[in-house]
Amino acid sequence: MGKASRKKRERARDRPRQGIQQALAEPGAPDAGGQRRPARRLVWTAALLTVAVTLAVWLPVLGNGFVNWDDPLYTIENRHIRSFAWPSIRWMLGTQGGYWMPVTWLTHALDYHLGRLDARIHHATSLVFHGLNTLLVFFVSLEILRLAGMASRSTPGSLTRLREVGAATLSALLFGVHPLHVETAAWIAERKGVVCALFFLLSLRAYLRYASLPARKLGWLVAGFLFFVLALLSKPMAITLPLLFLILDWWPLDRLRGNLVRTLGEKAPFFAVAAVFAVITVRAQTGVQAVISVDAVPLAFRVMNACHSIVFYLWKMLVPVSLVPFYPIVHPETSAWTLPHVAAALLVLLVSIACFRWGVGKRAYLSAAWLGYLVILAPVLGIVQVGSQAAADRYTYFASLSPFLLFSAGVAALAFPTAAAARSFGFGGWSAVGLCGVLVAGLAYLTVGQIAIWKDSTTLWEHVTRAYRDTSLIAHTNLANAYRQAGRVDEALREYDRVLAVTRPHAVPHEGKGLALLDKGRVDEAIVELEKAIALNPRSAKTYRYLWLAYDRKGLADEALAAAQTAVAADPEFAEAYGNLGIRYGQRGRFEDSERAFAKALALEPGNLQYLANLATTYQRAGKLDEAIDLYRKTRALDPRAPVYAINLGNTYLQKGMVLEAIAEFQWAVELQPTNQVAQRKLAEAHARLGKR
Repeated sequence: MGKASRKKRERARDRPRQGIQQALAEPGAPDAGGQRRPARRLVWTAALLTVAVTLAVWLPVLGNGFVNWDDPLYTIENRHIRSFAWPSIRWMLGTQGGYWMPVTWLTHALDYHLGRLDARIHHATSLVFHGLNTLLVFFVSLEILRLAGMASRSTPGSLTRLREVGAATLSALLFGVHPLHVETAAWIAERKGVVCALFFLLSLRAYLRYASLPARKLGWLVAGFLFFVLALLSKPMAITLPLLFLILDWWPLDRLRGNLVRTLGEKAPFFAVAAVFAVITVRAQTGVQAVISVDAVPLAFRVMNACHSIVFYLWKMLVPVSLVPFYPIVHPETSAWTLPHVAAALLVLLVSIACFRWGVGKRAYLSAAWLGYLVILAPVLGIVQVGSQAAADRYTYFASLSPFLLFSAGVAALAFPTAAAARSFGFGGWSAVGLCGVLVAGLAYLTVGQIAIWKDSTTLWEHVTRAYRDTSLIAHTNLANAYRQAGRVDEALREYDRVLAVTRPHAVPHEGKGLALLDKGRVDEAIVELEKAIALNPRSAKTYRYLWLAYDRKGLADEALAAAQTAVAADPEFAEAYGNLGIRYGQRGRFEDSERAFAKALALEPGNLQYLANLATTYQRAGKLDEAIDLYRKTRALDPRAPVYAINLGNTYLQKGMVLEAIAEFQWAVELQPTNQVAQRKLAEAHARLGKR
């Protein structure tokens, strides 16, 4: 009995090992080069498990909201994503906010049509993209590892089936659950990053298939090119992908020793498109004054900060703690030659020399990984400084691919030093799985904590200001805005005063302080602050909007009208300003001006119920009853459950003498809202008029 029980326990203990061995023993389909691919079942099991783990870790992001850092510009206040009419499509096809990214705008528009401004829908879409990217990282890693095994018969190139799948799985898990990637996938305004990465990885995958097939299937190259263009139309971060292709041609594809002219020639379309997008991006960034001058950030600091960023990102990949959404540039005129910058520059130089000297032949993978990391990171190293950040976690979303793959391949090589060790999957294998599980669990824990930082504007900027107290004025301004929007007006005023006390005059904190004072009912002080903001930035149509609200509170109707007129002059596509003008002109009996203003507002925002109803009211007051009836019918059809539109239509019918039609509308309004006293009174009035006939 004891022997039988012991044998049963041994069989149960060996069952997982036997399952792995069976999976390894399955004959994979041979590729075009005669090499057997890893067993399909093992590959897909690992791939789907990786995605499942990633999505499980990221589920808390669905509880996050919007933040006041570019999210309003991209979604909340962006009327262009609310329609697929030609004016909106034309806007998406242009350069906006310093980028040409129509594909990304399309995803935001689809989100709006799926869930309007429900943040869960927007976060769910970004999460789906991140999950797909994790899946693609797995397959791209697997392909590179397979090619590495064909290129060399020495570690870490000659990888057995299990080592390839294991390394690809770890690489994808690191990508999927690393807290450095929270900024890209949890920030709705950074949707461009996850969308670009999808097409970047698809292009990379297609090129690897093209380059590794003996027949050189042209369709794969064409697909790679199309995906490359789509990546650039999502975000220009993919601009150095052709250089990455050349690095892969060197290792592991080993194509540079063949027909070099052909190898370079096939990249010509990629480089041509990259050059076009580079010009477009620089012009677009310059157009929105995002490119910082050399006087503000000296060239010496840019070079030294680039070296520091190269080391900084690697360190954060290794030790992902104290991550901050915004790392400000501090004293660029003096900090270029500080010890951290000098040490980082020396380290980058030494690693580069070491790769050039020793990273060849059997160790070419080291040089390829280092060069790949630098090439992917190059556009965001700050030589052309865009924005006021010294570094950003989101820049590692692409750049981490190379370090993660190198690390994962090294772990697999140490865990399974021989093919026999891989086949037996003994103590070393289970130890590696356990340690990697602990690593992934630790990263997942940090990622969940990092996701919580992005929950809302207050949590975001309180975290940044704790890390950079009094050194990041942008963060303190955004925190003040967050406090004001949350109703914490006194705290907001303290933050605005802190910023205004230490910074040069700037429109944004004056505008925010003006709104906070307006919330407190201190209208005179609010007007002073808003007028200061206008003086500093006279082209801000939004500030004129706040100013006309303040003038209205003060009873200054003429000044409010002038502010609305100036707003449309500052921004000819400011629909709300035209709508406001329409109301003000109507109040003054300037019905033709009112009609033109509402017509312009509707041209900018077709189907806007408020503008339709206001234009109908203008027609009614001007005596154009037929036009008013047509528009009121449209508003009623667009929102048949709103009694106000039925009442408005009934009033116009009554004014035109169409009493029966008016009764029908008032009756409908009463049915919709039985307690509506206006509808009841109007219905009684209409019946009384009918009885007098």
